[in-house]
Amino acid sequence: GSISLFSLTSEADLEALTDKIVGTSLDHIFEVVSLFSSYISRLQASVGDAILEDLEPQSLRDKCAESLENFIALLESSVAQALTFGISNCLQVFGKVMKARQIRTDFCPRDDDMDMGGLGKVTPACTIAVQCISAVHRLCVTQLGGPNIVPFMNGFGDNVFQALRVHFGSFTYNPQGALRLKRDLAEYADIFKIVGADGVSKSFDELSEQANLLVVMPESISDLVKEDLKIGESTVQFWVKMREDYKSAKIEQLLAAELDNRKSL
Repeated sequence: GSISLFSLTSEADLEALTDKIVGTSLDHIFEVVSLFSSYISRLQASVGDAILEDLEPQSLRDKCAESLENFIALLESSVAQALTFGISNCLQVFGKVMKARQIRTDFCPRDDDMDMGGLGKVTPACTIAVQCISAVHRLCVTQLGGPNIVPFMNGFGDNVFQALRVHFGSFTYNPQGALRLKRDLAEYADIFKIVGADGVSKSFDELSEQANLLVVMPESISDLVKEDLKIGESTVQFWVKMREDYKSAKIEQLLAAELDNRKSL
């Protein structure tokens, strides 16, 4: 059944969300993929052992082996397309939920928006997202089987990373909110490390380092870029334009002056 995107507050709501994201997008696809993978393995073993080895002459055996290889490649391509379709469906629902649950004051709070210790907690949207990532991993373990888990979680994680980077780029940040963003990013890095997607985890760690551009004083941005981050101008602009003080602190002029100094050296 459908669930309200604005009422995901209880464990029952989170469980319903997991069913919606995972059940409608991945469960049946994983079941079919697992079945196809089993068929492919059995086809390779039975044809290779029982038929190809006894074929004569060698030219016929080679031609049959090539045909079998092409057929299996076609099946594997169909499996990959099914998984890509499942990820796409999952991410569409995931994105809608994040958009509904992530609010402006998560990342640009005023004093009366934050309770005691609030900066040390992940946002509610992050809690939902991490639970969904865990649910996808559990489904991988039960349906896809050992060799397929890490490759799928890496592919799924790369897509989640790109989607969340775009998502975070739609907000304005003050220093307190930027620290909360970094707390969320650490949570994403942790969950992907737990599920074996180390490359995705590292990507979130790097994103968290870049998010320091939202935290430091305006006059320290250039030093941070030069000494620690060593990132391109477009990435710097991606971050600093989300700062609440981007215009009031004249950050564009500060960076332009620094760029002119570099060119003159």
